[in-house]
Amino acid sequence: MRERPRPPGAEIRRRAGAAARGELPDVFLKGAGLRAVYLFVYGTLKRGCVNHWLLQGAEYVGEAYAPGFTLYVDLIPYAVRAPGCMVEGEVYEAGEEVVERVDQLEFPAGYARARTRVVLKDGRRLAAWIYIHPEARSRICLDERYQC
Repeated sequence: MRERPRPPGAEIRRRAGAAARGELPDVFLKGAGLRAVYLFVYGTLKRGCVNHWLLQGAEYVGEAYAPGFTLYVDLIPYAVRAPGCMVEGEVYEAGEEVVERVDQLEFPAGYARARTRVVLKDGRRLAAWIYIHPEARSRICLDERYQC
């Protein structure tokens, strides 16, 4: 389905309205028209962890939690859908190049990228990508936060 053309400034007005409601846009233009998205990371991609370097070029937004997921650990952490649970992590504003690098790490390991709503520590809500596994295959991590 083709998106209808918007008058100049329409996107800015929509974003301003979302910001007034304490929300952030799902996808937005960054710099010279480059698309950017939000990534929610909870494991080895977090600050201080072994794979954080893959987020080079992404901008840290803040700590957050993702409701509807629980955390499992089988050498590495992974999230699985679980109503009533939540996973703590970090949100980054990332361009396409960063997302492609992270995809190259996560997809071969059996992760899928899914859209979800996350809640920042300051209460703002936004749509973000989260890497999940389709089902649990190891022990549950009783803590909502993965420690590197």
